Amino acid sequence: MVLVMARILTTVEDVVCTVGGHDTVAGLIGISYSGVCNWIVAGRMPPRTYVALTAVLAARGATAPPALWQMVPAPADLTPFLREGAA
Repeated sequence: MVLVMARILTTVEDVVCTVGGHDTVAGLIGISYSGVCNWIVAGRMPPRTYVALTAVLAARGATAPPALWQMVPAPADLTPFLREGAA
């Protein structure tokens, strides 16, 4: 078995280019070309686009941090949130 590390993208522009460019992303999400341009200028994408875009990124061997979608990442240590007896 070969373990392949996903390429980690760090900017909205990297995400857009990896998915296939402005037109591809606009068509996938159902917005205008200029809407995608606005994301790049703002440096963030709407959270509602996370599932669609990360699925395409994964298929292309890439990933991006949730912060690009204005999301707070999960805590590294979930121990304080575990309830006794939880499965």
